[in-house]
Amino acid sequence: MGVEPKNREEIVRLLNNMGVSGGISAVGLVALQRVAEQINGVRDSKFEYTPEMLLDSLGPATSAAAIDFCLSHLRRQGKIPEAIAGRLTANDLAQNYHLVRNDAACWADFQSSVREYLIPRYSYYDVDAMLDHRHKVNRECGYPHYVTPIMYRLMYDRDDMTNRACNVLPDECFAVDPEVYEDEDETVDTDLESDYKRLCDEFNLIGILHRADRLAGLGHYTPVLMGLDDTDDLEQPVNEPDLNKGLRRTVASKRRELLYLRPFDEYMSYVAQFDLDQTSPRYGMPVLYNLVFQDLSIDQPGASIGTRIMKRVHWTRVIHNNDLIDAGTCFHTPRLQPIFNRLLDRRRIMGADPQAMWMGGFPGLNFKIDPRIVGDRPDYDEDKMRQEVNDFMDGLTRAIKTIGMEVSALQVSIADPTPHVHVQNQAIATFLGTPLRVLMGTEESRQASSQDKLTFNTRLGQRIRRVLTPNLVRNAMDRFIAVGVVSPPRDSKAWYKIGWGDLNTVTDEDKANLALKWTQALSQYVAAGIIHLIDVVDYLVLIVGLRPSEAVRISEYCKKEGLQKLKDVDPSKGAGQNGVAQNISKGADGNSNSGRPAQRDTADRKADGMKG
Repeated sequence: MGVEPKNREEIVRLLNNMGVSGGISAVGLVALQRVAEQINGVRDSKFEYTPEMLLDSLGPATSAAAIDFCLSHLRRQGKIPEAIAGRLTANDLAQNYHLVRNDAACWADFQSSVREYLIPRYSYYDVDAMLDHRHKVNRECGYPHYVTPIMYRLMYDRDDMTNRACNVLPDECFAVDPEVYEDEDETVDTDLESDYKRLCDEFNLIGILHRADRLAGLGHYTPVLMGLDDTDDLEQPVNEPDLNKGLRRTVASKRRELLYLRPFDEYMSYVAQFDLDQTSPRYGMPVLYNLVFQDLSIDQPGASIGTRIMKRVHWTRVIHNNDLIDAGTCFHTPRLQPIFNRLLDRRRIMGADPQAMWMGGFPGLNFKIDPRIVGDRPDYDEDKMRQEVNDFMDGLTRAIKTIGMEVSALQVSIADPTPHVHVQNQAIATFLGTPLRVLMGTEESRQASSQDKLTFNTRLGQRIRRVLTPNLVRNAMDRFIAVGVVSPPRDSKAWYKIGWGDLNTVTDEDKANLALKWTQALSQYVAAGIIHLIDVVDYLVLIVGLRPSEAVRISEYCKKEGLQKLKDVDPSKGAGQNGVAQNISKGADGNSNSGRPAQRDTADRKADGMKG
């Protein structure tokens, strides 16, 4: 026929074009439907997904896992001929795929197995039919029926707002660095603290954790592979019995060297096996991962299934990171999934705007010819007239010589996309809990911007405490200790502490305003005679908000004579300025930005003997 038919209507149209009568009987239509089903590889018109389409749309790791599973399933059922089964290898999925592809009978069984394996996992429910059977919103708006890891990856790589929406929370949280420490004294570095600093310097640990947090938005989890010097077989577990039992806070029996750290997104990884032992502390967690180290078809997804380097990795060599734990302890809802439709809408609007400008930037001309005048003019030449118009359109000539013709510009209306794009941006920012100006990367001078920043930093502080600290930083440090990359803590009960820098960075102008208000408050504190009611140290701690050690240090600077002179001030003769006591800037953990992060407050209170 010259064109490969895709469905029954195309087959009928091709037959008609070949001269076959369009009056095909019902029996003929049924026969054509069966032919179309064989061409499409489906038997249900609701799911017109061929196995190749499904595999190509899932990404290298998932498609490789599907091929491996389906071949193993067919081999157990005895549906793979011995001639093919003897040539199948464990590590070359491309060869296995093509061997099965070239055998008609085996290929049919493989297609059926792929559909049984993938369609229940990725088709789910018909959302339109469940919510409103009268309106097919997903179909009419062009939203995908299901979203796969490769869709997240392609949108992340090509769409600006998708990239920003995925990265804004990790970037804002990692604007300050995490700190792991044992001793409250900044002048003392324990073995654990020294090892942590070494990892940050040699392996860019904080940068790796930041990237892992970014990649967590592209799927349901992010595995971070640890390369160790103990073996070259990544499928073998690390030889640490307590770690392999799934126990927490385990300490390695010997020292090991870290060779590399590499995070993967779900596009390049797949959980091949889960822990199904209900008595295990890791019940329901991954046991084996399929990690793709090099995808040769990354620029052409699905161009050649299996042309990639994939390794099976044991969980003891992987730091499993998940973002918002809302569906169990293993996977989370992808950060981009709830706003994926909004990102597609914004992409359409942004693409339609330049297209409309291109089509309507030059509105075009309307040439109205009077046939009576043209007919009586022997010097009228249509070819010369056409050349005049071409010179005007394509050249630098800005005039047209006409005969018996009226030229007028066509009216074109180009809509402003700004309000439509703004609505999509607001919807995305609302879901992320991010001020719109932060999402857009603009710092406009607005009266409410400072309050927005403080509110947003509070949300970031919650994310740091509830997500990043336990799921990423502590998870990584515990695994480093368990495999012998980092020295164990000195105190097995206290373990170690994790703190973060101050998100509310104080500018020079803020410092000047704060110093002025503090001075006014202290002046009023003395002039109003409050110094006789509240001790200086208590005032600096309870009212001003300083730490106990800082308040004691300030009070020591005041000589007894000078402090006594302050107390001798007559309140009735004081001339202090009115002022309001201001608290110092708080960090993400709710403490001031001096010394070690947040966790020092309790120790300072105990050390300084502050009364409850």
